[in-house]
Amino acid sequence: MPQHDVQEYLRRRLIADQHLGRLKPGDRAPSLRVVAAELGVGIRAVSRAYAQLAREGMVRIRGRSGVYIASPASVEPQLSEPQIWYASILTEAWQRRISLPQLPELLQQFVSRRLRSACVESTDDHMIAFCAELDEDFGVETVSVKLSQDGQFGPDDARRVEEAVADTDFVVTTAFHAADVRAAAQTYQKPVVVVSVNEALVHALQDKLEQRPIVMVAADRAFVERVDRYLAGAFSQHGQLRVALIDDVLTDPTLLEEATPIFTRAALRQVSAPEYHQLAEPIPFLSLAAAREVTQTMIAVQAEPALQPA
Repeated sequence: MPQHDVQEYLRRRLIADQHLGRLKPGDRAPSLRVVAAELGVGIRAVSRAYAQLAREGMVRIRGRSGVYIASPASVEPQLSEPQIWYASILTEAWQRRISLPQLPELLQQFVSRRLRSACVESTDDHMIAFCAELDEDFGVETVSVKLSQDGQFGPDDARRVEEAVADTDFVVTTAFHAADVRAAAQTYQKPVVVVSVNEALVHALQDKLEQRPIVMVAADRAFVERVDRYLAGAFSQHGQLRVALIDDVLTDPTLLEEATPIFTRAALRQVSAPEYHQLAEPIPFLSLAAAREVTQTMIAVQAEPALQPA
């Protein structure tokens, strides 16, 4: 076979394989021995053909490593992290056969009405933490329902929960009250989201505890009792976690000596302080699983058949 034919065969084969997605820039091209056997020519003829394709910029020859598909000399777009995320959303929409011009209108329909959520809890600190994020991060109007205390759900609690559930789109609570709240919500066929704490936040607290003790400053005595009863033990192997009321800390600042203070949003709100994140890297209170359940619930409440992919 003439040398020119060997080069043309290789060129056509590499172009076809790239077009069909079998080869990408950086992939290893067929070896000299494989091509020589296919064409019934000598290895030197194939080597010369690859050398010509390398001069044309189609492949790169890396000594004994082999021959590789060359990367195109093009300008790659530089995207920020949010832009990369937006691009992934558009790509997934395309995969689901949702046309990109249609996507903004579909998304708008999912948030066309501001939803209302009943937030059921027995401590101000947990209540304010997840209600604030529902409002700020998800645009949900929240209706707070404060229960008597952990482990008790009396007739008055049931009445107030049912009234709030009847007047809202869905319910958010914590594991401390999930069973009672689900029973009340069932009457009105309203979804219930049981929120949990962000794992990254838990890990950050554990890391800080290993450096020095932590005093969590709270607004509600019921929260202090909850931490002492349920949560402090979960952190004990990492260090000493204590909790104190903001009123006590203001009266006796020595309570924070030799410890890292971490204020709840409720405590900061009580003294009209900025509700800033207490950790170096801002971490939301809600876990990823809770956020996913909130968004799925929001979409389910507002969804219509017209929103299904084509």
